[in-house]
Amino acid sequence: VGKGMEYAESHARTLLLGLGVVALLAVLFLIGRMFLGHRAEQAHEALAHALKIYQAPIDAAAGKPDDPKSPTFADSGARRTRAKQLFEGVRSDYGMSDAADVAGLYLAQIAAEEGQLDRARELWTEFVDDHPKNILAGEARVNLIHLDRQQGKGQDLTQRLKTMLEEEEPGLPKDVILYELATTQEELGRKQEAL
Repeated sequence: VGKGMEYAESHARTLLLGLGVVALLAVLFLIGRMFLGHRAEQAHEALAHALKIYQAPIDAAAGKPDDPKSPTFADSGARRTRAKQLFEGVRSDYGMSDAADVAGLYLAQIAAEEGQLDRARELWTEFVDDHPKNILAGEARVNLIHLDRQQGKGQDLTQRLKTMLEEEEPGLPKDVILYELATTQEELGRKQEAL
C-alpha cells in the first residue's frame, strides 16, 4: 500500500491525465450515441412523412398536397412525384440509416411503376445484398422474380428457382419458391410442369 501511495504521488500528473482521457472518451461516446439516436429518430420521421405522402388519397376536385395532417393529390402522378422526392431526400440526408434503406425499397417500386426497370432491379438487389435476412428482403426477392418474368427471363429464372429449392437457406419460404416456379413454368407454356 505504501509503495502504491508513493507511486501515485510521484505519478499524480500522469494518473490524472489518464483519468481525464478516460472521462473525455466516455463523454464523447455518450454524445455520439445521443447524436446517432437523434439522427435515427429524424430519419424515421422523414420516412414516415414520405410514406404518408405515398399513401395519400386522390381527390381530383380538391387536392391539398401541402396539408400537413391529411394531404391529398389531384392525381396519382403528382402523388408519386412528391413521394419520390421525399424518399430520395431520406436516402440523401440519412444515407447509412435503416430508414434510408427502406426508402430505397419504395423508390424501387416507384421506378418499376415508371418503367425504369433497371433502376428498380438495382435498388431491390442493393437491399437484398445489404440485408439478406431482413423480412423485407423476402419481398424484394419476390419483386425481383416478378421483374425477371416481366422482362422475359423465364428460362433463366426457372433454373434459379430450382437451385433455390435445393439450398438450405434459400431466402424465401419453399412454398413461395414453388409457387413462383409454377407461375414461371405456366408463363413458359409448360402447363404440366406447372401443375
